[in-house]
Amino acid sequence: MVNETLATLIRLQALDSTLSKLEKEIAEVPKQIEALRRQAEQSTQRVAKVQAEVQQMEKERRNLELELEGNETQISKYRNQLLQVKTNKEYSALQLEIDTLKSKNAMIEERILYLLDEIEMRKKEVARVSKEVAAEQEKIKKFTQDKEADKARLEEELIRIQKEKQTLLEALSDKSLVQEYTRLLRVRGGIAVAAVENGICTGCHVSLTPQMFAEVKTREKLLRCPTCLRFLYSAK
Repeated sequence: MVNETLATLIRLQALDSTLSKLEKEIAEVPKQIEALRRQAEQSTQRVAKVQAEVQQMEKERRNLELELEGNETQISKYRNQLLQVKTNKEYSALQLEIDTLKSKNAMIEERILYLLDEIEMRKKEVARVSKEVAAEQEKIKKFTQDKEADKARLEEELIRIQKEKQTLLEALSDKSLVQEYTRLLRVRGGIAVAAVENGICTGCHVSLTPQMFAEVKTREKLLRCPTCLRFLYSAK
């Protein structure tokens, strides 16, 4: 005949193992949601970074265009002055200024073309990443809804098991046994009742004596592992 107290302890252990698992799953839900949110935030920050780069490039392009316009105006002035110079030295000096500004303008135009290509490329990147962000936000919304539903279901199951556990604890007449079970649960990593398989305590993996193993297999007595002090029961 199976010891009723032992049977209750075995059931309690099963409930506590399930409770521990449920508590971990519930605790993971906000972490999973937060991980997705961080991922979306990184994409949003990437969009903001590229947009800032585009704005900076646009600013540089406008400044270069103004500089280019100013240089062209100055070149026109120098050309008008060429018509009025009286010596070759003055002519050569003005022509050198014109050539210098033309060379500078060529570099400015090259830089402007480069910026225009870069701006176009960055704008395309912004559009692409913005779509990714929108998709990620939608994914987060659905994931959050699903996970919150899972969390509610898990919490309902948690409450049900807690009630069943409380009923079993109240059914145990030996309150010192309840205290010892609770203590072992705390100090032995959530395992207060361990199965014995092939003569070995699965809690601490120490072999029992043949006599004790035989007694455990009967499930008629409330026995404890000599090493880890967990309550024992035969797995078969």
